[in-house]
Amino acid sequence: MKHWGINLEDLFVRRLGAGNGTYFWKDKWCDSVVLKDVFPELYRIEVQKNYMVNNRIQNRGLDGIHGQWSRNLRRGREATSLSDLNKKVVGVVLTSIDDSWVWKGNEIGGFTVQNLHNLMASAEEVSNTLPFHWEGWAPLKVNCFVWRLCLNRIPVADNLLVRGVTLPSYLCPLSGIEQEDVEHFVVLQKKVWSWFCDWSMLLKYAPMNVSDMLGVVKTLVLNKKRKRLLWALIYSVLWSIWKTRNALIFKSFWSSSMKTTDDI
Repeated sequence: MKHWGINLEDLFVRRLGAGNGTYFWKDKWCDSVVLKDVFPELYRIEVQKNYMVNNRIQNRGLDGIHGQWSRNLRRGREATSLSDLNKKVVGVVLTSIDDSWVWKGNEIGGFTVQNLHNLMASAEEVSNTLPFHWEGWAPLKVNCFVWRLCLNRIPVADNLLVRGVTLPSYLCPLSGIEQEDVEHFVVLQKKVWSWFCDWSMLLKYAPMNVSDMLGVVKTLVLNKKRKRLLWALIYSVLWSIWKTRNALIFKSFWSSSMKTTDDI
């Protein structure tokens, strides 16, 4: 399924009933998002990471969910995140019906094999128009990441905003100037791409966008092994930039462009 860029987890949503079969932090039950991804600063200090929804909702106070934290919440981002979390779940009402999974693959009706077949056929048709190349020399998770990057489906700030996810800031964490979107994320690390162009001696200029970068590789006249190597190296650069970005957001760890090139 991942070969077509289809993540089955994105096609199902948890329908809440009694709340005793759905993980509060880990399942996609609230506004079609996973709460631990939306509020990572709270999840990090949560003691009961495997609590079910009913454990949290039934025990909330008049001022909302308190949680069981490994330490006192800090003012600023953590306190704001708890306030935003409470706003998300304030209207949640539990029933006596069991929780269930709901298929989102089509607008009408439940899951059928035909629905899944149609979805895969549609994804394959889209793949033929993209500059993406499935490269066996790169790890599977890296191929899947680049595929989702081409489809503009990675969780950068701009995409999260469209999905209604509340963030402390929608600016790019690496530059802090512009709103983060896919193209901004790719071309931002100019020093990394300049280094790569000089080092590989195959690309003559840094990419302006994803399609530009991958499209150029397809036009290069290289033997099969050299082209496969170039694909794998470009994917490694993209993956390293993504890891640098995530380390800054979730671990407050800044990595210089030189460190990124060393990782590559």
